[in-house]
Amino acid sequence: MKEPKKKILVIEDNADMRDNIAEILELAGYEVITAANGKEGLKLAKSGKPDLIVCDIMMPELDGYGVLAVLSQEPTTSDIPFIFLTAKAEKQDMRKGMEMGADDYLTKPFTDTDLINAIKARFERHDRIKNIVQNTETTFESVQKFFDTAAMQMSIDKLTKGHKIINIPKKDTLFREGKYPNALYYVVSGKIKAFRINEYGKEFIIDLYKPGDFIGYEAL
Repeated sequence: MKEPKKKILVIEDNADMRDNIAEILELAGYEVITAANGKEGLKLAKSGKPDLIVCDIMMPELDGYGVLAVLSQEPTTSDIPFIFLTAKAEKQDMRKGMEMGADDYLTKPFTDTDLINAIKARFERHDRIKNIVQNTETTFESVQKFFDTAAMQMSIDKLTKGHKIINIPKKDTLFREGKYPNALYYVVSGKIKAFRINEYGKEFIIDLYKPGDFIGYEAL
């Protein structure tokens, strides 16, 4: 069965630039929807459900930074790969975008190849992260079911009797990715988040452990 085309939203106020980008992407096999300003782009991002967004920075109504800021706060749009288009190549501007959560920058003028390669790289990276998260969730769910069943057969008091209770200060690290935990932990109170950090230092939360959850069983 043929996979559906990836949908890309292009937000660009310059009509010639917008049409040119749309044509390049359509020839490359993508479905393209376009917006002439930031406000239109926000509406299409929420209603059109694009797989990736290419957005100019300097625009009327709402600039690219504003678009990214709003989308980053929406659960349904926060994980959409986002590429900025800019005529400004200053490091401080690029840093600002990356700190806000942008995935890449393309400086005008750029070639057709630059555009296609940037989009291809973002899709490949996004798919890798998605697969990792899905596999991790599957593993956690299967093991959690085992412990849920065990908890039904014996009370948590009996299960934890004789074991040490430790207090973890806020923002302390229990264990890091790639390092096996040396114990099985049961959360009595508070919350523990599991997260990964991407190449730009952006934190992606992949799980949240609450009272009654087990953590540290990857090595079992």
